[in-house]
Amino acid sequence: MTTCALIATAGLAAEEKAAEPTSSTPTLNALTKEVSSFLILGAAVDVYSAYVWRGMTITDEPVWQPDLTFGFNFGDYGALTADVWGNFDMTSANEKRHCAGLNEIDYTLAYSVDVNDFSLSAGHIWYTFPQVSGDDMEYGSSTREFFAGASYNNDIVKPFIKAYYDYVLAEGAYVSFGLNKEVAVTDALAVGAEASLGMGSEHWITSYHGANADSGLSDAAFTLYTSYSITENVSVGGRIVYSTLVDGNLREESGYRSEILWGGINLKVAL
Repeated sequence: MTTCALIATAGLAAEEKAAEPTSSTPTLNALTKEVSSFLILGAAVDVYSAYVWRGMTITDEPVWQPDLTFGFNFGDYGALTADVWGNFDMTSANEKRHCAGLNEIDYTLAYSVDVNDFSLSAGHIWYTFPQVSGDDMEYGSSTREFFAGASYNNDIVKPFIKAYYDYVLAEGAYVSFGLNKEVAVTDALAVGAEASLGMGSEHWITSYHGANADSGLSDAAFTLYTSYSITENVSVGGRIVYSTLVDGNLREESGYRSEILWGGINLKVAL
């Protein structure tokens, strides 16, 4: 098997964005299911019109993003999960069409636990950027983050906060906070909305945006989403997101688009 094929397989079988909550990447986006009282397995594939991470438009053309989660459920003592997420460009927007457009693989190790009405999480993300040409493989500058998050679960609206510290490239912090509301329309259909703000330290903003800006608010996102359970193990959904850079200096000096409307569909499977 060629190196290219091996990397593509890792992206599919192997992360915010991230990471990230909710609308982007690097959080645990895969649907998870207790296969037993102990084992957790989940997989997901998202197809979006753009790849946007923390307000930064990485590409404004279509992408697909597979995700695989494996972990252990300790009941009242929480859960430990390992997640592998990949981004594949569907066009040559970034001039990298090797390995079906694979240009990012992220690895996340996380611990989560519910304490009364609060959901708490903490972990580590390793961002890698494969650059493949023929049978030769190189990686762009990778980076790593620690993160911790909390949300308050209630019947009105769910506030959340998540903090990240990039200790390699940026040596700075990014914090995302916001509100989420989800409503069960039927037993199978759920719809939701979310509003979030992101803020970065001076080092983080300078490193990722290349802009001369102080620490403060960097981006905002407004999301509408839906999910429909086809079976107990399979669900489909969609989302539409308006993302914008908030800080005036970032809107003028950052190399990224100041705002974008994007969205797409997803498929989630509990294995």
